[in-house]
Amino acid sequence: RIQILFEHMSRKGEKPKPVSVYVRCRPRNDTEKAAGSHSIVECTKKEVILKQCNSNLNKKYTFDHVYGPRSTQVDLYKGVAASTVEEVLQGYNCTIFAYGQTGTGKTYTMEGSRSIGSNIPWEKDPNIGLIPRTMSHLFDRLNSQASDFSVRVSMLELYNEELFDLLSPNESNQKLRLFEDSTRKVTRGIGSVVIQGLEEVQVMSKDEVYGLMERAMQKRQTAATLLNAASSRSHVVFTVTVHIKTVSQDDINDCEEEIFKMGKLNLVDLAGSENIGRSGAQNARAREAGNINQSLLTLGRVITALVDRAPHVPYRESKLTRLLQDSLGGRTQTSIIATISPAFCNMEETISTLEYANRAKNILNKPEVNQRSSKKALIKEYTAEIEKLKKELQMSREKGGVYLEFDKFTEMEQRMKSQADIIKDKEEQLASLVAIRTKVDNLFTDSIKQIDGLHQKIDRKEQVESQNRLIINNYVQNNQNNYSMFRQFVVQRKEALTSNYRDITNLLQQSKQQESRATDQSHELLNKLMETVARGLTVTSEKRDEAHGRWLEKYVNQELLPLIQQHIQKTVELKQFSDDRNQRMLESIRQYYDVNCKKLDLMKQSTEYMMQSCNKEGEKLLTEMKARRKYLDEIVADHQNMVTETCASAQRAFESAMSALKSSSMNRISQVRHGLIHVTHVD
Repeated sequence: RIQILFEHMSRKGEKPKPVSVYVRCRPRNDTEKAAGSHSIVECTKKEVILKQCNSNLNKKYTFDHVYGPRSTQVDLYKGVAASTVEEVLQGYNCTIFAYGQTGTGKTYTMEGSRSIGSNIPWEKDPNIGLIPRTMSHLFDRLNSQASDFSVRVSMLELYNEELFDLLSPNESNQKLRLFEDSTRKVTRGIGSVVIQGLEEVQVMSKDEVYGLMERAMQKRQTAATLLNAASSRSHVVFTVTVHIKTVSQDDINDCEEEIFKMGKLNLVDLAGSENIGRSGAQNARAREAGNINQSLLTLGRVITALVDRAPHVPYRESKLTRLLQDSLGGRTQTSIIATISPAFCNMEETISTLEYANRAKNILNKPEVNQRSSKKALIKEYTAEIEKLKKELQMSREKGGVYLEFDKFTEMEQRMKSQADIIKDKEEQLASLVAIRTKVDNLFTDSIKQIDGLHQKIDRKEQVESQNRLIINNYVQNNQNNYSMFRQFVVQRKEALTSNYRDITNLLQQSKQQESRATDQSHELLNKLMETVARGLTVTSEKRDEAHGRWLEKYVNQELLPLIQQHIQKTVELKQFSDDRNQRMLESIRQYYDVNCKKLDLMKQSTEYMMQSCNKEGEKLLTEMKARRKYLDEIVADHQNMVTETCASAQRAFESAMSALKSSSMNRISQVRHGLIHVTHVD
């Protein structure tokens, strides 16, 4: 008992464990090969890569393990289910289920098939699936132990939201009823969902299990579609319950005590999600596909709610999710096998399956070892149950209670439990609606604040826009004025330069003319002087004596003539210097004029370009401001509409929930009154 107590205390401290997710990709089938649909899936040890035309758009998904097209049934079993069998023997509840598109190999993975034309035993057949391999492994481990054990199996089918027992000895497919027993979960830890009338068959060997499976598979609903020649039209849950008796030493009483531990394994083969347009399902097959997709959609919503930590998880919206309630977010160790097709034609379904499996990785379960029960505790529990039955029998004999027909009593009890479940659902929905209402009110308040803030931002933006427009207009006006003034300055400067050039040219021409006239006058004067000197020499030579004439000739030749020649040479040099200086001045003036004209042209072009750029930028800025103003107005209008619609829908949902709760409560009160009246009539 102390050992059991310590084990129970240690279980409370166990950390949450994420759901294990595996992916299996089958090879391309003959139909896909004939259609020329190439493979878009690349598998590594723990990654699935969806290849696109552009390698930058490839999608990558990471899982616990990925099994490619060349993987075998043995590889999958060793990687997924072998460790699960050991956990079941340790007293855990475990679940393995396969999910994927129709025709991707879920039933082959879970159940497998026999090799054609082979005489080898089924446990050695390489094509058998997880369920028979698990049972073979389980019996091998149990037989190798020295402890006593018992194994019970059941096989449940969920078809069109109705439950059927595939192991029932009756040929008639009787519908089963599902209800919850909360005391069963608390005291035994085996799940609160109970299937009324479900057959649990005790098996003694793995051959017996395989025989039961073959008989059950003949009852399962299957049909041919365009996507799968043997498509499963129902979900199947194969459950194994193991009880093991061990002997432990009781140190307090110094004796041996028998301890019973229990493990449970659920192996689930889900029906495949199906595109009705591609599968060609019609009439009854279309209704089947609709029910399958609806239950899988509910399963997806449950997973999303668990991942998002939502206050309400919609387990009760489908019988499938109620069956898997303890496996998703409960005390069970869960493994998911997502099966996919590598063909391009199934790309949408493959992406949907991978996204579903990727979300499921974030679910956290809290696996706990089932509480071990001693022989004394079981005897005490059974004794209390017997005493309770004795009291009920005594009351029945003494007629001291209320008497009803057993069927009516059972029906009333089930109805009350069902109504209690409905009330509980309504209360949960009401709580969730109240939470939604509170959230919507907070959202509405925040939205009002945001809208007020947006209005303030819009007003500030309008002020900034008006100020920007004023600045831009002033800038444009100043640029235009500066351009006009600069243009007038350029014109005036050009006219002044032209006038200066014309005046300088006239001055140069006049200077040339004056120099030419001065030169001509100098030559005339020189010639006249020469003639005068010659005449003077002649007269002097005649009047004076020969000696004086020789002196005068000597004076003229040696002093006067060199001076005259020097004067003539200086006059020529002065003329040459004046011509060179005038030519240089003329060239420098021309160069200065050309450079200034080019600079003025460049300044004119740059100014015109700047004016055009400023005008374009101003127009572009004004256009962007108008577009942003329009966008903000649309956002504010959409936000107001969304808040209004959300408040209206929340109000309608709240009113409908309240009316439904009120009507269900009135119905329950009327039914209870009717039951009491009926009981009074019976008395």
